[in-house]
Amino acid sequence: MKRILAIAALLGVSALPAFGCNDILGFDERTFDPCVQYCDTIQQTCTQEHAQYQDQETCLGTCALFEAGDPESPTGNTIACRMEAVKRAQTSQALSLECPAAGPGGFNGNSEQVCGDRCGTYCDLMSTVCAGKSDVASLDTETCLSLCSGFTDNPAYDPSVGEIKDHDNSVQCRLWHLSVATGLPDPHCAHADGTTKCDGVFTSTTSASTSTGM
Repeated sequence: MKRILAIAALLGVSALPAFGCNDILGFDERTFDPCVQYCDTIQQTCTQEHAQYQDQETCLGTCALFEAGDPESPTGNTIACRMEAVKRAQTSQALSLECPAAGPGGFNGNSEQVCGDRCGTYCDLMSTVCAGKSDVASLDTETCLSLCSGFTDNPAYDPSVGEIKDHDNSVQCRLWHLSVATGLPDPHCAHADGTTKCDGVFTSTTSASTSTGM
């Protein structure tokens, strides 16, 4: 504050009403964006085999489709709930457990629901992101949820391994490509619906994941 007053004195006391503190110090007025905080944090914390998004742009595009939620009560399919999960990942370093909960699926590494329902998220995002780009996007909610319930669950989905990232027949694989589709619907909507990726077809037997039924 003393520094601000000193600067104001140099400008003249009449400058204070005309310039806010941010203007004097060279800062812009900006509205706090929870998606920026969330994506900065998860991209720094959940990396390599624990990554939930391909890059910052993909994260921001996906986050924009979630409800903000209440930081004081961080529950449900919200940014606030996912932010709380990534904070736990930071403090506990339980990345295998918490990073999946912080990602779009919202289930932790033990396949326990934490932030919303992964199939609900998948179907909501498909209908929004891939409208006109995938037959799955045009399904009614009940049919889509039934379809999704048949996908395998692989909480250890590892996007750092190319064949698993692209061919794991799991809801996690589909959500990975669906998040990329927020910025690049072609070809990732077809990847996310299992037409061209996430098909369980591996060229190497060592790449096959240990998925379990949902």
